[in-house]
Order: sequence, then structure tokens, then C-alpha cells
Amino acid sequence: MEYKDYDIELPSGTVHVRRWGSSDRPVVFGVSGLTANLVCFEPLAEALDRAGYQLVAHDMRGRGLSDNTPAGSYGWPAHAQDIIGIADELGIEEFDYIGWSTGSLIGFNIHRTAPERLRRLVLLDQVAAAPAPVMDVARQVIDRLDSTVPSLPEYLENVKNMGLVRPWSETWESYFVYEMEPVEGGFRSRTSKAAVMEDFEWDIEHDGRDLWDDVGCPVLLVRGLDPVTPESGLIVPEETFQDFMKAVPQTEVVEVDRSHYGVGTSEVTAAAVVEFLSRQ
Repeated sequence: MEYKDYDIELPSGTVHVRRWGSSDRPVVFGVSGLTANLVCFEPLAEALDRAGYQLVAHDMRGRGLSDNTPAGSYGWPAHAQDIIGIADELGIEEFDYIGWSTGSLIGFNIHRTAPERLRRLVLLDQVAAAPAPVMDVARQVIDRLDSTVPSLPEYLENVKNMGLVRPWSETWESYFVYEMEPVEGGFRSRTSKAAVMEDFEWDIEHDGRDLWDDVGCPVLLVRGLDPVTPESGLIVPEETFQDFMKAVPQTEVVEVDRSHYGVGTSEVTAAAVVEFLSRQ
């Protein structure tokens, strides 16, 4: 489907933004996870386009085609401020929000600082800092960022062989190709390992549960029921899930038989998101 790309200058740095769908439609912001880039939202953008919405996503600073900014410039509140800045630059007063993984926690920060901007909040498989076994898997994912590979096909094969991204699809192939750039000796991810590590350390130091009490808008949680690895357990384990439902009782829940990386590309997720956002 067609889209338009922008480079938007913010006080924090330049961010690369993609807009799927006509600019006169209701706006949905899509905000991705720790190491992710905007391409991950392609399947949801297509579903929302058919339903009459536009989707706006960006590469968070330090990822994809956005600026790598200095140490000390990252963390959930900083990324939340960037999203408000993008909305301001595009003339968007109110928007619905889809956060995938870390993007969910950034959404809570937007609701805390600018609740009047958020209409509805969709959380894709995260409500608080992930359990320690999941964070151990995240460290493995982060480690790929400073490696040089001889060719893109070899890189894609390495990622597939990790077994974390399932089911594999054309979206994921496009996603991983997008993040790579040619360097001496082959290809390497554009995404800054230092930037990601600063956000990773923020995740470790901030649980996120303190943000739950602020959430007053309608919420949809899509929870993956397939562990990232057999040893890691779920991103949203049962105890955390029950605590969240008590704190944010207006939350509607859809559970899908997908792992964390497959939640956002599921047709079940797309249908649930469209139905949730289409209500008056």
C-alpha cells in the first residue's frame, strides 16, 4: 500500500516518520519496541487503511533512519515527548495509539503527560517491564546490532535461525532489510546498540506499574500466549496480567496464540484493533 515518509526535526533530533493512508482520516499512532523500526506496523497499517484510518509510525531515535542522539537522551518519557512533537508538527490534536512491546510503556507516559491527546490505547503484549528471563532473551537480540555480516541473505538466515520471529513473513524480511546498511566488509544494522542499551537499562530500572493508575481512557490489551522461548515464559505473565486488570479495570483483552514477535502481525490482532477503534 502507499505511504509517505517524512524527516521531522524535533528538539531532541531528527526522526523518520511514515504515514500510511490519507491525512484527512482519523489518526492512529503506532510505536514499536526496544530494537524495532517502523516497518513492523505494515500489517496493521493495511488493516486500518481498509477501515478508514491512517497510521503514523516512526523510527525511535537511535533506530532505523532516525538520528542517533547523545547518551542521556533516551528513556520512556523522552520517546513520549518525541511522539507529541511529531503530532504537533503534523497538526494532529488527538489520536488513537498502538504500542507494541516497549511502545506500550511509552504510551502510558503519553497518557500521564498529555492525556487530552489520547483517545484510546492499544497495548500489544506488554504492560510492565518484562520478567528477567525475557530480558535475557532481549540481550541476545541486542547483541546482533554491532555485528557485520557478509550479505543480507546471510543476515536474514541468521535471524530466522534464532527462532524468535514466528511465523516468518515478507513483513519481517522487509523489516530486517530496512534496518541494515552497507559497511566495509558487508552489512550492519543502522540501529545504535548504545541507544538501545540505554533504553534497555531504563526498562530494568523502571517497572512501569506506577503508570497504571493514570490510565483513564479505553484500553485494549492483546496478550500473546506463546512464550518467546520455552524457558522465558510470557511477556505478560499471569500475575502481572491480573494486577494490571485490577488497576485498569476498563481494559478489554484479546489473547492470541502467538509469541511476542507475532502478536502484531496476527490477523486476529488486526481484526480486534479495528473493531476496538471503530466504536463511537
